[in-house]
Amino acid sequence: MADNGRWFKLWCCSISDPSLDNLSIENFGRWAKLGAYIKEHGTDGELILTEPSRKVVSMMQLSTFQDVILCVQNFPNVTVSPVTNTSVSYLIKYENWYKYQGDYSYNRVKKFRAKSEENETLKKRREEKRREEIRKEEKEYKEKDFILPSFLDIKIWNDYLEMRTKIRKPATKKAKELIILKLQKLKEQGNNPNKVLEQSIENSWQGVFELKNKTKENIGVVL
Repeated sequence: MADNGRWFKLWCCSISDPSLDNLSIENFGRWAKLGAYIKEHGTDGELILTEPSRKVVSMMQLSTFQDVILCVQNFPNVTVSPVTNTSVSYLIKYENWYKYQGDYSYNRVKKFRAKSEENETLKKRREEKRREEIRKEEKEYKEKDFILPSFLDIKIWNDYLEMRTKIRKPATKKAKELIILKLQKLKEQGNNPNKVLEQSIENSWQGVFELKNKTKENIGVVL
């Protein structure tokens, strides 16, 4: 599990580590406490302590800053180096830090999550593509036996269907059949069926009606 730089990992093998086994129980606790402190406040197992460092002195239950330095110098695989500046400072470094404290799981978890998100995205795309194919197949199935009469202009017919879709009244297969029957009747009454469709397109009418320029009373039907 990724620790996001917040966990000090006290491995079970530290109990049987021959170097740590040489420490008293008090100093073993101080070694672990200082390690946790460095994990939070240091960088890659390193930390500069500057006198008086009261918080660290209190944390390690010692009396003075020098007591801390002397204690840490006895920790296995930990180096203490003086830092040249105006203050009394020391660089504390856990030499085997990466062996036990390296956060190797973060990149692995990040990569796994990215792969999972990628797979989920591909899955959604495949599902959407399949749904689109099903919709297309259903549409082709519904319209495969629908034959447009020769007296209708296919472009005007398609424009009419597009208008129906735009006004949120798309024509079903049954509606198309009824519209054709209505257009056939209007044609027999002397109406140009293509002009009838254009009239409906111009006025955004869902249905088809007798042409207005005829003397007969307009008869309308909504399909």
